Amino acid sequence: MDETQEQEHYIINWLRNYWLPVLVTSIVTIIIIVAALGYIYSWKSIGMIIYEYAPNGNPSKIKEIKTFWDWLDLLVLPVLFALGGYWFTSTQKKNEQGIAQKKWEKANDIALEERRQNKLERYFDKMTELILKSQLSNKSKSDNVIDNNASSIAKARTLDVLRQLDDERMRQVLEFLHDVQLINKETRNIHILKHANLRDAKLQEIELENVNFGNVDLTNAELGGARLSGGNLNNAKLIRAKLIATDLRDANLSQAKLNGANCFGAKMDNADLTKASFDKYSKLNAVSLVDAKLNGVDMRETDLTGETDLTRAELKEARLERANFIGAIMNDTHFEGAYLNHAILTNTHLSGAFFNDAILNDATLIKSAMDDAILTRAKLRYADLSDADLRYADLRETDLNGAVFSQADLGYANLKDAKTHSDDQLLAAKNLKGAIMPDGQLYEDWIKGKSALTS
Repeated sequence: MDETQEQEHYIINWLRNYWLPVLVTSIVTIIIIVAALGYIYSWKSIGMIIYEYAPNGNPSKIKEIKTFWDWLDLLVLPVLFALGGYWFTSTQKKNEQGIAQKKWEKANDIALEERRQNKLERYFDKMTELILKSQLSNKSKSDNVIDNNASSIAKARTLDVLRQLDDERMRQVLEFLHDVQLINKETRNIHILKHANLRDAKLQEIELENVNFGNVDLTNAELGGARLSGGNLNNAKLIRAKLIATDLRDANLSQAKLNGANCFGAKMDNADLTKASFDKYSKLNAVSLVDAKLNGVDMRETDLTGETDLTRAELKEARLERANFIGAIMNDTHFEGAYLNHAILTNTHLSGAFFNDAILNDATLIKSAMDDAILTRAKLRYADLSDADLRYADLRETDLNGAVFSQADLGYANLKDAKTHSDDQLLAAKNLKGAIMPDGQLYEDWIKGKSALTS
């Protein structure tokens, strides 16, 4: 149906519903206009006035029968009665229709609930029978005796029933499958939830440790407080999912899509998030990612503020441009080859962190604790390291052109072969004691040489 047909259809329906008030309004409007014109122009034909003839034959007005306002008085009452009657009839009809609609909806809801419950019960019966006959969940069976036909049937039945159930019954199905070990990652050669549609599912606080959610669509799913530790969520779609305080420790989230996901307070210690993707709408505030593997992860513009803990985590070759790490804990964390252009690392804890070959151009590292950090061959062009603690840091062959070291502590740092625009960059630091300067000299010898040249 094109736009013109839709407009015609709308006009026809509107006239069908409101023809009476339109008709009454039209008639009243016509009468008012005619009466007004008759009054203004003294139309004798409509009985507005009566004339008598004077002796000279000229007509003279002797009496007004009705004024314009008299006509209005005569019209108001019948119009009100007509409209009142129409309103009463229409309201009564609508009330009756509303009552009938509610009854129909209630009956339909009851019938839908009965159908869903029947489907759930039949599913449990059929699956129980299938499991007993084929021993699908028997982990002691070797791979080559798994009944592929039974596995396919179980998958088809499961995916079909999940599409037809409400959230509570969906939860019951998942808990049942977990209890009989059909969706546990240890169950070999069986993945009956692969490509399952669990979008918008409400699964808060569900307990599914070691679950196999690989390749499952959990877009917009609510998993706050859920226990999914040790689970397989490889390549799962968790776009805009709510993972607040979710337990994902030791879980496999490699290549998972977490764009826009809210992971506030989630536990992801030792989780594998290799090549997982986040974006600027993702929330990783106060998340625990201790010892997590995030190599190649895409966290561009992601929010990791709120003391997110990345201690000893691996973010090698990660895309972290413009990510916000303010206050994050990243001691001994691996950033080798990572991209941190324009990243915000103010007040972060980076003691002993590894930044070998990382790119931190234009990054903000104000007041960051980077003592003992390894930054060999890193690029820190125009980075702001004001008030940063870089004691004992390894900055060999680092590109520091344009970097700001105002009030930074570079005590005992190794700057051998580092590239700078001028000596003034380093002299802006508050401490260079024991530091090895770009030419290989100790700071103390280097400064003496400069003084001798000046004098």
